Amino acid sequence: PSSHYFEGSLLAYYGFDYGTVSDSFGEHAGTAYSNGNETTLDTTEGRNGDDALLFDADAGDYVSLPSDLTDKITGNEERTVCMWARIDDWEYSTLFQYGDDFDLELFGLQALGEGNMTITLGDDSNIVVKIRGYGETDGDGSYGGSYGGGSYGGGSYGGGNASDYGGGGNASDYDDTIRRQRHRRASHVEEIDWDDWHHYCLTYDGDNLVFYFDGSVETRSSVSLETSADYAAVLGMSTYSGSYLSGALDEVYFYASALDSNDVYVLYSSVTTAPTVTPAPSSHYFEGSLLAYYGFDYGTVSDSFGEHAGTAYSNGNET
Repeated sequence: PSSHYFEGSLLAYYGFDYGTVSDSFGEHAGTAYSNGNETTLDTTEGRNGDDALLFDADAGDYVSLPSDLTDKITGNEERTVCMWARIDDWEYSTLFQYGDDFDLELFGLQALGEGNMTITLGDDSNIVVKIRGYGETDGDGSYGGSYGGGSYGGGSYGGGNASDYGGGGNASDYDDTIRRQRHRRASHVEEIDWDDWHHYCLTYDGDNLVFYFDGSVETRSSVSLETSADYAAVLGMSTYSGSYLSGALDEVYFYASALDSNDVYVLYSSVTTAPTVTPAPSSHYFEGSLLAYYGFDYGTVSDSFGEHAGTAYSNGNET
């Protein structure tokens, strides 16, 4: 009955078919720009072979989304933003942002060197994540530091001043968590093609901020956000312009709730851009073990997956 995942709190979905930036769920159509002019951006092949939106950083390509999209996901409200992205240049390529560039008033994701992703929260509150431990550089964070002068305190995940979102204390509260993250990542031997499509998701439940990469939790932070409503959401650019994305985006979801890890994994592992009535390349969920599916369209009891058609009866008669 549903054409999109988790519609209960879904605000908008952008599939970018034919290069359009329409919201196929609601009424939050975006506007694409290139070289300062409103336009239709080029498309490229998405992770499923469908259309994805191509962003040329040199031309200043970006998509502006309407301000009412983020009305319900500012301040300390729950939220989730997920998307597929192909990042061709990892130096300050912004996936999305909205809010204002003051402490805890910004919300977004921006690449910071191959394998490094900055959770942009504004001013000195940014968090730099070395994805799967493979980050190219420690960095000092986008917009001037993150949790105390770098990635969790000097780029060492717990070796610098990290309290009060930008210095003035020690990071002992983080030590146990960070040791576990280091151990997990050190034992991870997967080779990652950073130029390929990957799934990025940022959730916030009012207390905890969680960043997911390819369906798995990369980092979790306790924080109280105060995201500003001053600047509407943009894709492929920072809110103050600049830091343009060189790459492509596809399947962008905005939610007014914090999806949990199972929900995020569904978005990551789905085989379609959205579970429509006739999606491609697969028309049913979990086909590997599926025996039959009955959708009862037009009152039929046919099996739209296999050959197990049913027969309906009423008052003892086939009907």
